[in-house]
Amino acid sequence: MKWIRFIATGVFIASTFAAFAQPTTPPVNVWAWGDKTSLLVSEMPKDLTNAISVSLGEGPIGLAARADGTVVAWGSFPQVPAELTNALAVAAGANHCVALRSDGTVLHWGQKDYQGCDVCDVPPGLSNVVAIAVSHGHNLALRIDGSVVAWGRNGDYECDVPPSLTNAVAVAAGGYASLALRDDGTVVAWGNNVGHRNEVPPGLSNVVAIAAGYQHNLAVRADGNVVAWGDNNMGECDVPSNATNVVAVDAGHYHSLALRADGTVVAWGWNADGQCDVPLDLPRALAVSAGGSSNMALVDPTQAGAPPTILVQPRSQTVAIGSTVYFSVGTIASGLLRFQWYFDGNLIPEATTRVLSIPSAQTFHSGAYSVTVSNAAGDTVSVPAMLSVLPGLTVTMVPAISLAGTVGLSYRIEYVNAVGPVGDWKELATVTVTNTGQFYFDVSAIGQPLRFYRLVELP
Repeated sequence: MKWIRFIATGVFIASTFAAFAQPTTPPVNVWAWGDKTSLLVSEMPKDLTNAISVSLGEGPIGLAARADGTVVAWGSFPQVPAELTNALAVAAGANHCVALRSDGTVLHWGQKDYQGCDVCDVPPGLSNVVAIAVSHGHNLALRIDGSVVAWGRNGDYECDVPPSLTNAVAVAAGGYASLALRDDGTVVAWGNNVGHRNEVPPGLSNVVAIAAGYQHNLAVRADGNVVAWGDNNMGECDVPSNATNVVAVDAGHYHSLALRADGTVVAWGWNADGQCDVPLDLPRALAVSAGGSSNMALVDPTQAGAPPTILVQPRSQTVAIGSTVYFSVGTIASGLLRFQWYFDGNLIPEATTRVLSIPSAQTFHSGAYSVTVSNAAGDTVSVPAMLSVLPGLTVTMVPAISLAGTVGLSYRIEYVNAVGPVGDWKELATVTVTNTGQFYFDVSAIGQPLRFYRLVELP
């Protein structure tokens, strides 16, 4: 059996290609702080629960995707399209919104035009998306095969994805610039180069998470340390000494956020609106989002530091033979997550990421698939998903000879192979023409070289 491993790093709270299941643990709450005059904070729904993905834009726009696939929006574009269902992740720009659905497709809404660019025109045929990133006027989509698709404003070449970029596992969109993380732990940057933000620090490696702000970038290394580069006029690149054991980061306009493995949040940089004053009573954070001068966090109201909660279970599927199959799981948890997939109870080697891909399903792939999701607090096992691979129809193409002879007369059909002795005609069959539209199908030609045919009239 052939398995493809998709590497995903960092703390991401939702995944694609899965059906939704209701949570069995207490709902997740959303906290906000920073500029209290901003719509992002003042208009955020106070009863927002069961969120699995949050995002702040500069419109101002606030977004939250819930475990049931619905999306809550507030600020500049509070009206969510009626056709938006099964949302797994959301991302907000300056005046537009993007949502990633469970089938790997992308939906947009808001103001289409940004500096003369159609930021909402999702490329036709965009599918198999596993992650999205949005900035002022451009968008990024990461596909399951590790390729990156960009669209929207391109005045600083932020949408010119480098041809050499392959095997990406994460993307980030900043102020007119883009960032991608490869599966080997290296980082690729392109677009606007203010503050030399596109000049990735020499030797930067073993990166597991990335973020892009207005004019600066952040990267988390496997040892939990944060590296920052780009413009530093507001101290946004001055990583504090307590930013250790970090598992995820996000970057605002001129400030930075880091989520530690214990669920605490560290903030630094511009603090004119209190965006770096992390609430002292902030519960254990599961994910963070930085806006222009505000922040949001998904928090664990239980403060228990429990094992991961599976909100999105793997989806049972019935497919035709040769189809590409994706199994995935959506979780909420604190700390670094580990994944291990199983087939009929047996461990699948190297299947240790959020998404399991079977590129060409065969009948022997039919069975039960489950995944164990682990963090420091413990393990959680998913509900088994059943895969049924249906045998396909076998279509055999054989030559057909038109019998254009006289009705009622008999003929000998002879053939000669295109590869072989010239003129070595051999008898194939003897037939009597019964109608003018009669055909003879040469079943014996299956797997044989190209043949030529002739009719010989019999006395």
